[in-house]
Amino acid sequence: MPRPLDELLGSLNESQRTAVTAPLNSRICVIAGPGTGKTKLLVSRVAHLLLHDQIPPQQIIVTTFTKKAANEMVSRLRSVLQNTDIDVDRLMVGTFHSICYRIIKKYGHLIGLEGFTIADEKDSVHLLEECLDKIGKNPQQNDEEKQDPKRYRAKISSLKSRAITPLAFKKTCSDEYLSSLYDAYQESLTAAKLLDFDDCLVRCHELLLQYPVLNFVKSVLVDEFQDTNEIQLQLMYEFAKGHPTNPNFQNNVLIVGDPDQSIYGFRDAQVGNFKKMATFYEKRGLGCNTILLQENYRSTASILDFSESIMRQQKSRTTKDLRSQKAATYKPVLASLKGQEQEARWIVYQIETLLSLPGQPLRHEDIAILFRAAYQTRAVEQELTRRGIPYLMLRGKAFWDRKEVVVFMDYLRVVSNENDRLALVRTLNYPKRGIGEKAMKIIEHELQNSANSVHQTLVEFCKSGQLPSKTKEGLSAYLGLIERCRGHLDHYEMTHDKSSLERLSSELLRGSGLQSEFEDDSNKVLNIAEVQRQLLEFEPQDEQIELFVGGSEADQGDDPFNHIQKFVQAIGLFESEESAQSKEKTTSKITLSTIHGSKGLEWHAVFVPGLSEGVLPAGFAITDNSEQSADEERRCFYVATTRAKTLLYISSYTEEEGKWGRKPIEAVSRFLTKIRPDSTCEFQSAICSKKDLASLYQLLAREYDDTFDIDQFASMYKLKLSEFVKGKANIDFSNLSAGFVSARKTRDISTSAPVYDKDNRSQSSFSKITKAPPKKRFNPPRQITPISTKAPSYVPSRATAPAPKMAPPYIPDRRRAPAYIPNRKAP
Repeated sequence: MPRPLDELLGSLNESQRTAVTAPLNSRICVIAGPGTGKTKLLVSRVAHLLLHDQIPPQQIIVTTFTKKAANEMVSRLRSVLQNTDIDVDRLMVGTFHSICYRIIKKYGHLIGLEGFTIADEKDSVHLLEECLDKIGKNPQQNDEEKQDPKRYRAKISSLKSRAITPLAFKKTCSDEYLSSLYDAYQESLTAAKLLDFDDCLVRCHELLLQYPVLNFVKSVLVDEFQDTNEIQLQLMYEFAKGHPTNPNFQNNVLIVGDPDQSIYGFRDAQVGNFKKMATFYEKRGLGCNTILLQENYRSTASILDFSESIMRQQKSRTTKDLRSQKAATYKPVLASLKGQEQEARWIVYQIETLLSLPGQPLRHEDIAILFRAAYQTRAVEQELTRRGIPYLMLRGKAFWDRKEVVVFMDYLRVVSNENDRLALVRTLNYPKRGIGEKAMKIIEHELQNSANSVHQTLVEFCKSGQLPSKTKEGLSAYLGLIERCRGHLDHYEMTHDKSSLERLSSELLRGSGLQSEFEDDSNKVLNIAEVQRQLLEFEPQDEQIELFVGGSEADQGDDPFNHIQKFVQAIGLFESEESAQSKEKTTSKITLSTIHGSKGLEWHAVFVPGLSEGVLPAGFAITDNSEQSADEERRCFYVATTRAKTLLYISSYTEEEGKWGRKPIEAVSRFLTKIRPDSTCEFQSAICSKKDLASLYQLLAREYDDTFDIDQFASMYKLKLSEFVKGKANIDFSNLSAGFVSARKTRDISTSAPVYDKDNRSQSSFSKITKAPPKKRFNPPRQITPISTKAPSYVPSRATAPAPKMAPPYIPDRRRAPAYIPNRKAP
């Protein structure tokens, strides 16, 4: 056996090794709890297939949940295989969307998809607006209700994720209006030669059912299997169908996932896919082996016990026995506060205490606050800003959704594709160039009904004499700019001289008027410069796909896309698949994130606020009061707690009055009312002695100063905690001999029991938690720090610092009728 593989297998535990060394011709289901080393297992399995089974890399497919996960896997494999002649870049590794689009680009012409590009969210909404205008108002809708294209888009996306085509929906549906809209939307996409994100999966599945273009694939691995939906499950079956005649190279699958971490039901993810897969293969006489990973390398034993106690509340679930590999342990800390502002002050007080430990064993980047929903961050952000604590907000697609970035990308789309009607309409009069609303409507009508290309139609219309001189002048200037930039692009395609791209982007910025439009805002100018930089540095990935068994070179289509189109497609696919995981996470900032955005990440200290009915579980997620909805919310809480490696803080709050028009939060979360604090958690920190503090330093691999007087600091901590949390004190931690201290927080700030849900009151173990004194309004001064203007490298993570409101989307919905889109008229 090759030496790299010996070393790799030697580093695995018994369960991991069993999965990694399973025969090639097998179906393996790995149930991997949080922190059990699933990425290491996947990397090792691929290495075993390459080195032991001698499978060529191009004959292995690995699907991941995000591009970041795919990049990490390839990086690890490259390190493991650095002394071999295996080309890791030939592996088909990526999300389902990116792999499917690669297949469509190569073989899509077989089902009429040659030259199709990706429609992003604004394209989809734009097309749905047009379709809604064509088919009229929904007869089942009240006159006061507005047609919301985003709501219909979500419904259509749900149908596609369940592999329901327009024809199949028409045969079985009771909603004729939605069926008509679904039909019209698909026709519009086809006419524009566009695929929305769901179509990447649906049309690839259609292709694979008709043509065996992946019959050379010998093994398929799927990560985060609990987050797959129906169409992805069906795609996995097709990916793994394998060789037409050799059964050893058929249906070879290894999946890795954790049913307890299934939190994407709102995207139609199916936690039942584990059972479906086993049944599918068993019906075909093929066994499916299940392997449990139970050794946890992330969290302490107390955190695992607490997390398991949450999940035991769920019915029909197999109990996990995760075993921590860490020696020391500290029970999670609970607190009940009076209102969001008080909860925010309590959290920040704990953070300042942690950061004040001698030698700073815990740094800013070791700490995270995880929220069920983004709206919860307001109070915490204000308090962090007031106390001068830097933080990083993982917000999703912040950079690529900024107005100036979106409009510049639209201009690039027009330059690179003469048939991109949607991008052309959005840029034609932005910045304004004298094309009025009436002229825009006429132009749009011409573009939608012409048989010529979009660009040619516009050229001919400009020459037709139907336009006023001012409009014609503006249109001519626009067309001239696009043609000059296309000349630069053509030169680059022939010579690959990057200076051509530099000239293109510079002329586009200047000639479009965007430079003048944004010259007073340096942040926007720098953001466009970042797009220009990434365009210049972008190198398309090698997307070569092996010829299928029985196929010929004629079956493989040519790549019709130029450099800019590939750049735009890569950004578009990334936006659909990537969660908000920031390149800046290693900088000295506290991390704020939604629980969904934190998936796959970990921190030494984690705070989970808002364990209150209506917050977690979220009121918007359990409107039907179903057990299934409550279970998904419980799993969301479980994911949050299992991000913690060493310290876990849980807080709830109640309030007397609701805010922003919503009902008041009156009860502690149902997920906490059945937990026994004495056994799994406590109301004071476990780190209240020199011995405990020394253990913490050992866990964090930091040097401990045993001369530190923790008792003295503990006294000061307890003395000031109540006043600080109530907003009456402004403690300067820099003046204290800082250290982690006792945290008997709830007793110090409370006097009577909180309100519980009536059904759960008798079962509550929270008799020790008491209600805070009457609320005193606290309004910290609002401070805003500038947004970081540097976007991450080519495939960026979306990170923002404390910032003013995001710039509005470049193309808002038509009800707002912005000045820069004159053809969008408000009703």
